[in-house]
Amino acid sequence: TQPGKISGIVKTQFGYHIIKVLEAK
Repeated sequence: TQPGKISGIVKTQFGYHIIKVLEAK
């Protein structure tokens, strides 16, 4: 998993978050 290109569900200390980031850099 590289920064700038993430797609999926990430578990944080707050709970589950759906991450959809497009590689715009």
